[in-house]
Amino acid sequence: MASNAALYGIIGALGVAVIGGGLYIAKKDGAFGPSTTETAVIAPAPAPAPAPPPPAVATPQPAPPPPVRPAGPTAAQAEQLRELLLDARRAITRGDFNSADRALDQAERIDPRSSDVIAARRDLRAAQQQANRTGGGVDRLVAEARAAIVRHDYATADRLLDQAESIDARDRDVQQARAELNAATRPGPGPGRR
Repeated sequence: MASNAALYGIIGALGVAVIGGGLYIAKKDGAFGPSTTETAVIAPAPAPAPAPPPPAVATPQPAPPPPVRPAGPTAAQAEQLRELLLDARRAITRGDFNSADRALDQAERIDPRSSDVIAARRDLRAAQQQANRTGGGVDRLVAEARAAIVRHDYATADRLLDQAESIDARDRDVQQARAELNAATRPGPGPGRR
């Protein structure tokens, strides 16, 4: 037992020496604050220079709202619109389609959504198509193309039908005459072929 007590005493003394040495080294390296053996004067860090004030930026002002337009034409514009429509309808009746078109262009600038203006424009187109059909337009061209087919002048018939199609490609007579031309130019069965 005595030997155990001596052993414990040596271990304890070594522990104290190790711990004391560790504390001494730690204190010397500054682990516990400034060393008592060395006093260092620490100068305060210079204060940072104040930041310059940000440049003044003009705040954009919101754009003014667009001027409020009245929902429809004014009384004076409505009267002018009525006169233009009358002029256009008279010109359509006379067959003066250029004058009617100009009057409707002016009317559309006043009120493009007017149902009367839209109806007059539709009537003008219908009158122009009718004039093209009956006034020597499509009907005359189709008749001349058929006569050229009979004469076997297929180039002339083709040219005449091209003109008729530029006027009204959906016309039934134009389509029928084109089919007649195509049938006439298609090679038929030769001798001995059926």
